[in-house]
Amino acid sequence: MRRQVLLASLLTLAVTPAAASAATITESVPLPGGVTEPSFAVPYPGSSDVLVADWATDKIWRLPSTPFAGNGNEVGPLGDGGAPLSASLASPSAMAFRRDGGLLVADTDHHRIRLIKGGVVTTVAGSGEDDGGGDGGPATDADLLHPTGVAVLPDGESFLIADSANHRIRRVDGDTGLIQTIAGNGTDAEVDGPPLAASFSFPQALAVSANGKKLYVVDRVGRTLRKIHLDSNGDVATLAGPASGDTTPANPWDHVPPTGTFAHDDSALTAGFSPMGLLVLADDSFIVFDAGNDRVRRIKNGDVETIVGTGVRGDGPDGLDALATDLNSPVGGYVNADKDLVVVDAGNRKLRTIKGLQLPSVVKDPPAKVDQLPAEPVTPPAEPLLPVPLAPVPAPQMGKSVGVKPGSGVVRFRRAGGRSFTLLTEGASVPVGSVLDTREGSVTLSSATGGGKVQSASFSNGMFEVRQKPGSAVTDLHLRGTLTGCPKASSKPTARAAGKKRPTRRLWGDGKGKFRTHGSSAVATVRGTKWLTEDRCDGTLVKVQRGVVDVTPVRGGKTVKVRAGGQRFVRQRRAR
Repeated sequence: MRRQVLLASLLTLAVTPAAASAATITESVPLPGGVTEPSFAVPYPGSSDVLVADWATDKIWRLPSTPFAGNGNEVGPLGDGGAPLSASLASPSAMAFRRDGGLLVADTDHHRIRLIKGGVVTTVAGSGEDDGGGDGGPATDADLLHPTGVAVLPDGESFLIADSANHRIRRVDGDTGLIQTIAGNGTDAEVDGPPLAASFSFPQALAVSANGKKLYVVDRVGRTLRKIHLDSNGDVATLAGPASGDTTPANPWDHVPPTGTFAHDDSALTAGFSPMGLLVLADDSFIVFDAGNDRVRRIKNGDVETIVGTGVRGDGPDGLDALATDLNSPVGGYVNADKDLVVVDAGNRKLRTIKGLQLPSVVKDPPAKVDQLPAEPVTPPAEPLLPVPLAPVPAPQMGKSVGVKPGSGVVRFRRAGGRSFTLLTEGASVPVGSVLDTREGSVTLSSATGGGKVQSASFSNGMFEVRQKPGSAVTDLHLRGTLTGCPKASSKPTARAAGKKRPTRRLWGDGKGKFRTHGSSAVATVRGTKWLTEDRCDGTLVKVQRGVVDVTPVRGGKTVKVRAGGQRFVRQRRAR
Protein backbone atom coordinates (compact mmCIF):
# COMPACT_ATOMS: atom_id res chain seq x y z
CA MET A 1 0.00 0.00 0.00
CA ARG A 2 1.48 3.31 -1.02
CA ARG A 3 2.20 5.78 1.69
CA GLN A 4 -0.16 8.69 1.87
CA VAL A 5 1.55 12.02 1.59
CA LEU A 6 0.88 15.60 2.35
CA LEU A 7 -1.37 17.61 0.11
CA ALA A 8 0.03 20.92 -0.88
CA SER A 9 -1.81 24.14 -0.73
CA LEU A 10 -2.23 26.87 -3.19
CA LEU A 11 -0.47 30.12 -3.42
CA THR A 12 -0.94 32.01 -6.58
CA LEU A 13 -3.23 34.99 -6.48
CA ALA A 14 -4.47 37.38 -3.87
CA VAL A 15 -7.74 39.18 -3.38
CA THR A 16 -9.63 41.27 -0.88
CA PRO A 17 -13.09 39.85 -0.26
CA ALA A 18 -16.13 41.78 0.82
CA ALA A 19 -18.66 40.65 3.39
CA ALA A 20 -19.32 36.93 3.13
CA SER A 21 -23.11 37.36 3.32
CA ALA A 22 -23.09 38.82 -0.20
CA ALA A 23 -21.39 35.76 -1.64
CA THR A 24 -23.11 32.77 -3.24
CA ILE A 25 -21.75 29.55 -4.71
CA THR A 26 -23.13 29.71 -8.21
CA GLU A 27 -21.39 26.74 -9.76
CA SER A 28 -19.63 23.53 -8.85
CA VAL A 29 -17.76 21.70 -11.59
CA PRO A 30 -17.06 17.98 -11.04
CA LEU A 31 -13.50 17.06 -11.87
CA PRO A 32 -12.81 14.48 -14.62
CA GLY A 33 -13.24 10.84 -13.66
CA GLY A 34 -9.48 10.34 -13.77
CA VAL A 35 -8.94 12.80 -10.91
CA THR A 36 -9.14 10.93 -7.61
CA GLU A 37 -7.67 13.20 -4.92
CA PRO A 38 -7.01 16.76 -6.14
CA SER A 39 -4.23 18.48 -4.22
CA PHE A 40 -3.73 21.78 -6.02
CA ALA A 41 -5.11 23.95 -8.82
CA VAL A 42 -3.66 26.88 -10.74
CA PRO A 43 -5.03 28.85 -13.72
CA TYR A 44 -3.35 28.12 -17.03
CA PRO A 45 -1.96 31.46 -18.33
CA GLY A 46 -3.64 32.95 -21.36
CA SER A 47 -6.72 30.73 -21.30
CA SER A 48 -9.70 29.76 -19.17
CA ASP A 49 -8.19 26.31 -18.53
CA VAL A 50 -7.02 25.13 -15.12
CA LEU A 51 -4.22 22.76 -14.12
CA VAL A 52 -5.14 20.33 -11.33
CA ALA A 53 -2.61 18.10 -9.57
CA ASP A 54 -3.82 14.70 -8.37
CA TRP A 55 -1.59 13.23 -5.69
CA ALA A 56 -3.28 9.81 -5.77
CA THR A 57 -2.93 9.07 -9.51
CA ASP A 58 0.44 10.85 -9.90
CA LYS A 59 -0.82 13.07 -12.71
CA ILE A 60 -1.56 16.70 -13.57
CA TRP A 61 -4.69 17.44 -15.57
CA ARG A 62 -5.53 20.39 -17.77
CA LEU A 63 -9.24 21.05 -17.38
CA PRO A 64 -11.77 20.67 -18.81
CA SER A 65 -10.57 17.09 -19.40
CA THR A 66 -7.05 16.63 -20.77
CA PRO A 67 -4.04 14.90 -19.18
CA PHE A 68 -1.15 17.38 -18.98
CA ALA A 69 1.76 15.65 -17.20
CA GLY A 70 2.59 12.35 -15.54
CA ASN A 71 2.37 8.81 -16.89
CA GLY A 72 0.74 7.45 -13.73
CA ASN A 73 3.73 5.27 -12.82
CA GLU A 74 5.45 6.66 -9.74
CA VAL A 75 8.12 3.94 -9.65
CA GLY A 76 9.23 4.14 -13.28
CA PRO A 77 12.12 6.15 -14.75
CA LEU A 78 11.85 9.87 -13.99
CA GLY A 79 11.69 10.81 -17.64
CA ASP A 80 13.79 13.96 -17.35
CA GLY A 81 14.48 15.38 -20.77
CA GLY A 82 11.28 13.91 -22.17
CA ALA A 83 7.69 14.97 -22.72
CA PRO A 84 5.47 15.81 -19.71
CA LEU A 85 3.07 12.91 -20.35
CA SER A 86 6.00 10.47 -20.41
CA ALA A 87 7.48 11.65 -17.12
CA SER A 88 7.02 9.87 -13.82
CA LEU A 89 5.50 11.93 -11.00
CA ALA A 90 4.93 10.76 -7.43
CA SER A 91 2.21 12.60 -5.52
CA PRO A 92 2.47 15.97 -7.32
CA SER A 93 1.24 18.80 -5.16
CA ALA A 94 2.05 22.53 -5.36
CA MET A 95 2.57 24.25 -8.71
CA ALA A 96 3.83 27.74 -9.58
CA PHE A 97 4.60 29.45 -12.88
CA ARG A 98 7.92 31.18 -13.39
CA ARG A 99 8.17 34.41 -15.35
CA ASP A 100 9.58 32.56 -18.38
CA GLY A 101 6.50 30.33 -18.56
CA GLY A 102 8.08 27.31 -16.92
CA LEU A 103 5.86 25.42 -14.48
CA LEU A 104 7.44 24.33 -11.18
CA VAL A 105 5.91 21.20 -9.63
CA ALA A 106 6.49 19.84 -6.13
CA ASP A 107 7.06 16.16 -6.96
CA THR A 108 6.50 15.19 -3.34
CA ASP A 109 7.27 11.48 -3.17
CA HIS A 110 10.18 11.75 -5.60
CA HIS A 111 11.69 14.31 -3.20
CA ARG A 112 12.22 16.72 -6.08
CA ILE A 113 11.05 19.94 -7.68
CA ARG A 114 10.40 19.42 -11.40
CA LEU A 115 10.22 22.01 -14.17
CA ILE A 116 7.94 21.70 -17.21
CA LYS A 117 9.06 24.12 -19.89
CA GLY A 118 8.92 24.06 -23.67
CA GLY A 119 7.40 20.59 -23.65
CA VAL A 120 10.30 19.09 -21.64
CA VAL A 121 10.48 17.95 -18.01
CA THR A 122 13.65 18.41 -15.93
CA THR A 123 14.60 18.28 -12.26
CA VAL A 124 15.64 21.65 -10.80
CA ALA A 125 15.93 20.71 -7.12
CA GLY A 126 16.34 17.49 -5.19
CA SER A 127 18.69 14.55 -5.62
CA GLY A 128 16.08 11.93 -4.77
CA GLU A 129 17.84 11.29 -1.46
CA ASP A 130 16.09 12.43 1.67
CA ASP A 131 18.47 13.41 4.46
CA GLY A 132 18.21 17.20 4.13
CA GLY A 133 21.79 17.98 3.09
CA GLY A 134 23.15 20.05 0.23
CA ASP A 135 23.00 23.65 1.43
CA GLY A 136 25.41 25.89 -0.44
CA GLY A 137 25.63 23.56 -3.44
CA PRO A 138 23.61 22.92 -6.61
CA ALA A 139 19.93 22.44 -5.86
CA THR A 140 19.92 19.22 -7.89
CA ASP A 141 22.41 17.75 -5.39
CA ALA A 142 20.38 18.74 -2.34
CA ASP A 143 18.39 16.21 -0.35
CA LEU A 144 14.71 17.10 -0.01
CA LEU A 145 12.16 15.09 1.97
CA HIS A 146 8.56 15.25 0.75
CA PRO A 147 8.56 18.85 -0.54
CA THR A 148 4.94 20.05 -0.67
CA GLY A 149 5.09 23.78 -1.35
CA VAL A 150 6.78 25.95 -3.96
CA ALA A 151 6.63 29.73 -4.46
CA VAL A 152 8.27 31.92 -7.10
CA LEU A 153 10.03 35.05 -5.83
CA PRO A 154 9.59 38.50 -7.43
CA ASP A 155 12.61 38.09 -9.73
CA GLY A 156 10.53 35.47 -11.55
CA GLU A 157 13.20 32.73 -11.51
CA SER A 158 14.28 32.14 -7.90
CA PHE A 159 11.91 30.05 -5.81
CA LEU A 160 11.21 28.81 -2.30
CA ILE A 161 10.52 25.22 -1.23
CA ALA A 162 8.54 23.91 1.72
CA ASP A 163 10.90 21.00 2.49
CA SER A 164 8.17 19.53 4.61
CA ALA A 165 9.53 16.43 6.33
CA ASN A 166 12.92 18.11 6.80
CA HIS A 167 11.04 20.91 8.62
CA ARG A 168 12.82 23.61 6.65
CA ILE A 169 12.17 26.41 4.16
CA ARG A 170 14.77 26.51 1.39
CA ARG A 171 15.61 28.97 -1.38
CA VAL A 172 16.93 28.20 -4.87
CA ASP A 173 18.70 31.05 -6.65
CA GLY A 174 17.47 31.53 -10.19
CA ASP A 175 20.87 32.65 -11.51
CA THR A 176 23.23 30.19 -9.86
CA GLY A 177 20.95 27.24 -9.14
CA LEU A 178 22.37 27.02 -5.61
CA ILE A 179 20.16 26.09 -2.64
CA GLN A 180 20.17 27.41 0.92
CA THR A 181 18.00 26.95 4.00
CA ILE A 182 16.46 30.29 5.00
CA ALA A 183 14.37 29.13 7.96
CA GLY A 184 14.05 26.09 10.18
CA ASN A 185 16.62 24.18 12.22
CA GLY A 186 15.38 20.77 11.11
CA THR A 187 13.61 19.80 14.32
CA ASP A 188 9.92 18.90 14.40
CA ALA A 189 8.48 21.56 16.71
CA GLU A 190 6.65 24.89 16.80
CA VAL A 191 9.16 27.48 18.04
CA ASP A 192 9.34 31.11 16.89
CA GLY A 193 12.58 33.06 16.84
CA PRO A 194 15.50 33.85 14.49
CA PRO A 195 14.86 32.08 11.16
CA LEU A 196 17.63 29.48 11.37
CA ALA A 197 16.95 28.82 15.06
CA ALA A 198 13.17 28.60 14.69
CA SER A 199 11.50 25.24 14.17
CA PHE A 200 8.61 24.07 12.00
CA SER A 201 6.39 21.00 12.05
CA PHE A 202 5.89 19.83 8.46
CA PRO A 203 5.62 23.19 6.64
CA GLN A 204 2.99 22.58 3.99
CA ALA A 205 2.28 25.64 1.86
CA LEU A 206 4.00 28.92 1.00
CA ALA A 207 2.80 32.36 -0.09
CA VAL A 208 4.88 35.48 -0.74
CA SER A 209 3.49 38.93 0.11
CA ALA A 210 2.64 41.43 -2.60
CA ASN A 211 5.84 43.40 -2.03
CA GLY A 212 7.97 40.27 -1.91
CA LYS A 213 9.32 41.08 1.55
CA LYS A 214 7.44 38.52 3.64
CA LEU A 215 6.82 34.80 3.36
CA TYR A 216 3.79 33.12 4.93
CA VAL A 217 3.88 29.44 5.80
CA VAL A 218 1.14 26.94 6.65
CA ASP A 219 2.66 24.64 9.27
CA ARG A 220 0.79 21.40 8.66
CA VAL A 221 1.09 19.41 11.87
CA GLY A 222 1.18 22.39 14.22
CA ARG A 223 -1.89 23.84 12.46
CA THR A 224 -0.45 27.33 12.46
CA LEU A 225 0.21 30.18 10.06
CA ARG A 226 3.75 31.58 10.36
CA LYS A 227 5.49 34.69 8.98
CA ILE A 228 9.12 35.05 7.85
CA HIS A 229 10.79 38.34 6.83
CA LEU A 230 12.65 37.83 3.56
CA ASP A 231 14.36 41.23 3.53
CA SER A 232 15.74 41.26 7.07
CA ASN A 233 16.74 39.08 9.98
CA GLY A 234 13.39 39.46 11.70
CA ASP A 235 12.11 36.58 13.81
CA VAL A 236 9.72 33.89 12.61
CA ALA A 237 6.34 34.73 14.16
CA THR A 238 3.06 32.82 14.57
CA LEU A 239 0.08 34.72 13.13
CA ALA A 240 -2.68 32.14 13.61
CA GLY A 241 -3.10 28.97 15.66
CA PRO A 242 -2.25 26.78 17.44
CA ALA A 243 -5.22 24.49 17.31
CA SER A 244 -7.99 24.75 19.87
CA GLY A 245 -10.59 22.14 20.79
CA ASP A 246 -9.14 18.82 19.60
CA THR A 247 -5.42 19.37 20.08
CA THR A 248 -4.37 15.94 18.85
CA PRO A 249 -1.44 16.57 16.46
CA ALA A 250 -2.34 16.15 12.81
CA ASN A 251 -0.86 13.09 11.15
CA PRO A 252 1.46 14.42 8.43
CA TRP A 253 0.70 11.44 6.20
CA ASP A 254 -3.09 11.94 6.26
CA HIS A 255 -4.31 13.76 3.20
CA VAL A 256 -6.83 15.78 5.25
CA PRO A 257 -6.39 17.08 8.83
CA PRO A 258 -8.69 15.69 11.51
CA THR A 259 -11.90 17.53 12.32
CA GLY A 260 -12.74 19.10 15.64
CA THR A 261 -10.14 21.89 15.85
CA PHE A 262 -12.54 24.79 15.21
CA ALA A 263 -13.11 26.99 18.27
CA HIS A 264 -14.55 30.28 17.04
CA ASP A 265 -14.25 33.15 14.59
CA ASP A 266 -12.54 36.00 16.38
CA SER A 267 -8.92 36.10 17.50
CA ALA A 268 -6.73 34.21 15.03
CA LEU A 269 -4.39 32.96 17.77
CA THR A 270 -7.17 31.07 19.55
CA ALA A 271 -9.66 30.36 16.74
CA GLY A 272 -8.49 26.82 15.99
CA PHE A 273 -7.35 25.74 12.51
CA SER A 274 -6.59 22.66 10.44
CA PRO A 275 -5.27 24.47 7.35
CA MET A 276 -3.92 23.08 4.10
CA GLY A 277 -3.44 26.20 1.99
CA LEU A 278 -3.68 29.96 1.79
CA LEU A 279 -3.83 32.94 -0.52
CA VAL A 280 -2.05 36.09 0.55
CA LEU A 281 -4.06 39.21 -0.20
CA ALA A 282 -3.07 42.61 -1.47
CA ASP A 283 -3.55 44.16 1.98
CA ASP A 284 -1.51 41.40 3.66
CA SER A 285 -4.62 39.67 4.93
CA PHE A 286 -5.25 36.04 3.98
CA ILE A 287 -7.71 33.51 2.74
CA VAL A 288 -7.05 30.24 4.60
CA PHE A 289 -8.30 26.93 3.24
CA ASP A 290 -9.18 25.25 6.53
CA ALA A 291 -9.57 21.71 5.21
CA GLY A 292 -10.00 19.97 8.56
CA ASN A 293 -12.80 22.34 9.55
CA ASP A 294 -14.46 22.31 6.08
CA ARG A 295 -14.33 26.09 5.90
CA VAL A 296 -12.66 28.87 3.96
CA ARG A 297 -11.66 31.66 6.36
CA ARG A 298 -10.21 35.13 6.18
CA ILE A 299 -7.66 36.59 8.60
CA LYS A 300 -7.19 40.34 8.82
CA ASN A 301 -5.60 42.44 11.53
CA GLY A 302 -5.39 39.44 13.83
CA ASP A 303 -9.07 38.51 13.52
CA VAL A 304 -10.61 35.61 11.62
CA GLU A 305 -13.98 35.13 9.96
CA THR A 306 -15.50 32.26 7.96
CA ILE A 307 -16.38 33.32 4.41
CA VAL A 308 -17.39 29.92 2.90
CA GLY A 309 -18.73 26.78 4.54
CA THR A 310 -20.95 25.71 7.41
CA GLY A 311 -18.33 23.64 9.18
CA VAL A 312 -20.36 20.51 8.42
CA ARG A 313 -18.73 18.06 6.03
CA GLY A 314 -21.03 17.73 3.03
CA ASP A 315 -21.63 18.61 -0.61
CA GLY A 316 -23.31 21.93 -1.29
CA PRO A 317 -25.94 22.54 -2.43
CA ASP A 318 -25.11 25.23 -5.02
CA GLY A 319 -27.00 28.48 -5.29
CA LEU A 320 -27.02 29.19 -1.55
CA ASP A 321 -25.29 31.83 0.48
CA ALA A 322 -21.65 30.84 0.81
CA LEU A 323 -22.04 30.48 4.58
CA ALA A 324 -24.88 27.97 4.10
CA THR A 325 -22.94 25.68 1.75
CA ASP A 326 -21.27 22.50 2.98
CA LEU A 327 -17.69 21.73 1.90
CA ASN A 328 -15.56 18.60 2.18
CA SER A 329 -11.88 19.32 2.78
CA PRO A 330 -11.15 22.54 0.85
CA VAL A 331 -7.39 22.32 0.23
CA GLY A 332 -6.71 25.38 -1.92
CA GLY A 333 -8.06 27.72 -4.53
CA TYR A 334 -7.38 30.57 -6.92
CA VAL A 335 -8.95 33.69 -8.39
CA ASN A 336 -10.35 33.42 -11.91
CA ALA A 337 -10.43 36.06 -14.63
CA ASP A 338 -13.77 37.38 -13.31
CA LYS A 339 -12.19 37.91 -9.87
CA ASP A 340 -14.32 35.17 -8.35
CA LEU A 341 -12.86 32.82 -5.78
CA VAL A 342 -12.59 29.20 -6.93
CA VAL A 343 -12.18 26.59 -4.17
CA VAL A 344 -10.70 23.13 -4.62
CA ASP A 345 -13.31 21.09 -2.72
CA ALA A 346 -11.10 18.00 -2.58
CA GLY A 347 -13.40 15.59 -0.77
CA ASN A 348 -16.21 16.28 -3.24
CA ARG A 349 -13.83 16.27 -6.24
CA LYS A 350 -15.19 19.62 -7.39
CA LEU A 351 -14.13 23.17 -8.15
CA ARG A 352 -16.64 25.55 -6.51
CA THR A 353 -16.94 29.14 -7.72
CA ILE A 354 -17.95 31.82 -5.20
CA LYS A 355 -19.28 35.05 -6.68
CA GLY A 356 -20.08 38.29 -4.93
CA LEU A 357 -16.94 38.56 -2.79
CA GLN A 358 -16.02 41.78 -4.63
CA LEU A 359 -12.40 41.06 -5.32
CA PRO A 360 -10.98 44.43 -6.42
CA SER A 361 -7.29 43.59 -6.36
CA VAL A 362 -5.29 40.56 -7.32
CA VAL A 363 -1.67 39.76 -6.51
CA LYS A 364 -0.38 37.47 -9.23
CA ASP A 365 2.57 35.20 -9.72
CA PRO A 366 5.13 36.51 -12.24
CA PRO A 367 3.48 36.58 -15.68
CA ALA A 368 4.22 33.54 -17.83
CA LYS A 369 5.22 33.73 -21.47
CA VAL A 370 2.43 31.55 -22.67
CA ASP A 371 3.99 30.96 -26.08
CA GLN A 372 6.53 28.70 -24.35
CA LEU A 373 3.77 26.42 -23.08
CA PRO A 374 1.72 24.02 -25.19
CA ALA A 375 -0.85 26.17 -26.97
CA GLU A 376 -3.57 23.56 -27.12
CA PRO A 377 -4.48 20.49 -25.06
CA VAL A 378 -3.15 17.19 -26.36
CA THR A 379 -5.77 14.53 -27.05
CA PRO A 380 -5.35 11.69 -24.56
CA PRO A 381 -3.77 8.68 -26.24
CA ALA A 382 -5.83 5.54 -26.61
CA GLU A 383 -2.80 3.48 -25.61
CA PRO A 384 -0.08 4.19 -23.03
CA LEU A 385 2.01 7.10 -24.26
CA LEU A 386 5.61 6.30 -25.09
CA PRO A 387 8.40 8.85 -25.52
CA VAL A 388 8.50 10.33 -29.01
CA PRO A 389 11.54 8.81 -30.78
CA LEU A 390 14.24 11.35 -31.51
CA ALA A 391 16.27 11.53 -34.68
CA PRO A 392 19.13 9.05 -34.40
CA VAL A 393 22.34 10.53 -32.99
CA PRO A 394 25.44 9.68 -35.05
CA ALA A 395 27.75 7.16 -33.42
CA PRO A 396 30.82 8.71 -31.75
CA GLN A 397 34.01 8.77 -33.84
CA MET A 398 37.32 8.15 -32.15
CA GLY A 399 39.26 11.39 -31.81
CA LYS A 400 36.55 13.41 -33.56
CA SER A 401 33.23 13.37 -31.68
CA VAL A 402 31.42 12.02 -28.62
CA GLY A 403 27.77 11.44 -27.85
CA VAL A 404 26.12 13.33 -24.98
CA LYS A 405 22.67 12.82 -23.47
CA PRO A 406 21.23 14.92 -20.61
CA GLY A 407 20.26 13.16 -17.38
CA SER A 408 18.81 15.08 -14.46
CA GLY A 409 18.80 18.83 -13.94
CA VAL A 410 20.14 21.34 -16.45
CA VAL A 411 23.07 20.64 -18.77
CA ARG A 412 24.69 23.14 -21.16
CA PHE A 413 27.39 22.69 -23.78
CA ARG A 414 29.72 24.81 -25.87
CA ARG A 415 30.96 23.31 -29.10
CA ALA A 416 34.68 23.33 -29.85
CA GLY A 417 35.57 26.81 -31.10
CA GLY A 418 32.26 28.25 -29.95
CA ARG A 419 31.82 31.27 -27.67
CA SER A 420 28.47 30.63 -25.96
CA PHE A 421 26.72 27.76 -24.19
CA THR A 422 23.55 26.06 -25.41
CA LEU A 423 20.99 24.12 -23.35
CA LEU A 424 21.24 20.38 -23.96
CA THR A 425 17.69 19.01 -24.15
CA GLU A 426 18.23 15.73 -26.01
CA GLY A 427 20.94 13.38 -27.19
CA ALA A 428 23.51 15.00 -29.48
CA SER A 429 26.88 14.47 -31.12
CA VAL A 430 29.49 17.09 -30.22
CA PRO A 431 33.05 17.45 -31.48
CA VAL A 432 36.06 16.68 -29.33
CA GLY A 433 37.16 19.92 -27.68
CA SER A 434 33.62 20.84 -26.62
CA VAL A 435 32.92 21.95 -23.04
CA LEU A 436 30.07 20.43 -20.98
CA ASP A 437 28.60 22.35 -18.04
CA THR A 438 26.94 19.87 -15.66
CA ARG A 439 27.16 22.00 -12.52
CA GLU A 440 23.35 21.89 -12.29
CA GLY A 441 22.75 18.42 -13.68
CA SER A 442 24.24 15.26 -15.15
CA VAL A 443 25.12 13.95 -18.60
CA THR A 444 25.86 10.53 -20.09
CA LEU A 445 28.92 10.69 -22.32
CA SER A 446 29.67 8.02 -24.94
CA SER A 447 32.93 7.69 -26.86
CA ALA A 448 34.39 5.27 -29.38
CA THR A 449 37.12 2.85 -28.28
CA GLY A 450 37.85 1.21 -31.63
CA GLY A 451 36.54 -1.85 -33.40
CA GLY A 452 33.00 -0.46 -33.39
CA LYS A 453 32.84 -0.50 -29.60
CA VAL A 454 31.48 2.38 -27.50
CA GLN A 455 32.00 3.17 -23.80
CA SER A 456 29.67 5.30 -21.65
CA ALA A 457 29.78 6.94 -18.24
CA SER A 458 27.81 9.57 -16.35
CA PHE A 459 29.32 12.90 -15.24
CA SER A 460 27.82 15.58 -13.00
CA ASN A 461 28.36 18.66 -10.85
CA GLY A 462 31.19 20.17 -12.83
CA MET A 463 32.42 21.80 -16.02
CA PHE A 464 34.84 19.95 -18.27
CA GLU A 465 36.38 19.86 -21.74
CA VAL A 466 36.27 16.57 -23.69
CA ARG A 467 39.47 15.45 -25.40
CA GLN A 468 40.44 12.28 -27.26
CA LYS A 469 43.53 11.78 -29.38
CA PRO A 470 43.12 10.17 -32.80
CA GLY A 471 43.60 6.42 -32.53
CA SER A 472 43.35 6.45 -28.71
CA ALA A 473 40.62 4.62 -26.84
CA VAL A 474 41.07 6.88 -23.79
CA THR A 475 38.72 9.83 -23.34
CA ASP A 476 40.15 12.70 -21.27
CA LEU A 477 37.97 15.12 -19.34
CA HIS A 478 39.74 18.31 -18.24
CA LEU A 479 38.17 20.36 -15.44
CA ARG A 480 37.25 23.88 -16.52
CA GLY A 481 36.14 26.99 -14.66
CA THR A 482 38.14 29.52 -12.69
CA LEU A 483 39.16 29.05 -9.07
CA THR A 484 38.44 32.57 -7.86
CA GLY A 485 39.48 33.77 -4.44
CA CYS A 486 42.65 31.69 -4.03
CA PRO A 487 45.34 33.44 -1.96
CA LYS A 488 48.47 34.57 -3.75
CA ALA A 489 51.48 32.31 -3.44
CA SER A 490 53.43 35.02 -1.62
CA SER A 491 50.70 35.85 0.91
CA LYS A 492 50.84 34.60 4.47
CA PRO A 493 47.91 32.64 5.88
CA THR A 494 45.62 34.53 8.25
CA ALA A 495 42.94 33.46 10.68
CA ARG A 496 40.35 35.24 8.54
CA ALA A 497 41.48 33.44 5.38
CA ALA A 498 41.47 30.11 7.18
CA GLY A 499 37.83 30.59 8.12
CA LYS A 500 36.68 31.17 4.56
CA LYS A 501 35.22 28.43 2.43
CA ARG A 502 37.84 27.19 0.00
CA PRO A 503 37.06 27.73 -3.69
CA THR A 504 36.84 24.49 -5.65
CA ARG A 505 35.97 23.13 -9.05
CA ARG A 506 34.91 19.51 -9.24
CA LEU A 507 33.48 16.71 -11.31
CA TRP A 508 31.78 13.46 -10.33
CA GLY A 509 32.08 10.45 -12.62
CA ASP A 510 30.23 7.14 -12.54
CA GLY A 511 30.88 4.29 -14.95
CA LYS A 512 33.33 1.90 -16.55
CA GLY A 513 35.66 2.37 -19.46
CA LYS A 514 38.81 4.19 -20.47
CA PHE A 515 38.08 7.61 -19.00
CA ARG A 516 40.53 9.98 -17.33
CA THR A 517 39.65 13.10 -15.39
CA HIS A 518 42.31 15.82 -15.26
CA GLY A 519 42.64 18.27 -12.41
CA SER A 520 45.33 20.93 -12.14
CA SER A 521 47.66 18.69 -10.12
CA ALA A 522 46.52 15.09 -10.68
CA VAL A 523 45.00 12.74 -13.25
CA ALA A 524 42.49 10.04 -12.26
CA THR A 525 42.35 6.96 -14.51
CA VAL A 526 39.14 4.96 -14.17
CA ARG A 527 39.03 1.22 -13.60
CA GLY A 528 35.23 0.98 -13.25
CA THR A 529 34.04 3.16 -10.42
CA LYS A 530 32.31 6.20 -9.00
CA TRP A 531 34.77 8.95 -8.20
CA LEU A 532 35.26 12.66 -7.55
CA THR A 533 37.99 14.89 -8.95
CA GLU A 534 38.20 18.22 -7.13
CA ASP A 535 40.63 21.07 -7.75
CA ARG A 536 41.51 23.26 -4.82
CA CYS A 537 43.77 26.26 -4.52
CA ASP A 538 46.65 24.10 -3.29
CA GLY A 539 46.15 20.89 -5.26
CA THR A 540 43.76 18.19 -6.50
CA LEU A 541 41.71 15.75 -4.44
CA VAL A 542 40.56 12.40 -5.86
CA LYS A 543 37.96 10.55 -3.79
CA VAL A 544 36.66 7.09 -4.69
CA GLN A 545 33.18 6.02 -3.67
CA ARG A 546 33.10 2.75 -5.60
CA GLY A 547 35.69 0.69 -7.51
CA VAL A 548 39.35 1.62 -8.09
CA VAL A 549 41.07 4.71 -9.55
CA ASP A 550 44.74 5.22 -10.47
CA VAL A 551 45.90 8.69 -9.35
CA THR A 552 48.97 10.18 -11.08
CA PRO A 553 50.54 13.59 -10.26
CA VAL A 554 50.60 15.93 -13.26
CA ARG A 555 54.19 17.08 -12.69
CA GLY A 556 55.74 13.70 -12.13
CA GLY A 557 55.45 11.23 -9.31
CA LYS A 558 54.27 7.77 -8.44
CA THR A 559 50.87 6.46 -9.55
CA VAL A 560 48.81 5.30 -6.57
CA LYS A 561 45.76 3.02 -6.60
CA VAL A 562 42.85 4.44 -4.59
CA ARG A 563 40.11 2.00 -3.66
CA ALA A 564 36.49 2.48 -2.55
CA GLY A 565 36.24 4.68 0.53
CA GLY A 566 39.73 6.12 0.02
CA GLN A 567 41.06 9.40 -1.29
CA ARG A 568 44.33 10.99 -2.34
CA PHE A 569 45.32 14.63 -2.34
CA VAL A 570 48.10 15.71 -4.72
CA ARG A 571 49.59 19.02 -3.66
CA GLN A 572 50.27 21.59 -6.31
CA ARG A 573 53.87 21.71 -7.51
CA ARG A 574 54.95 24.84 -9.29
CA ALA A 575 57.12 24.63 -12.37
CA ARG A 576 60.75 25.66 -11.82
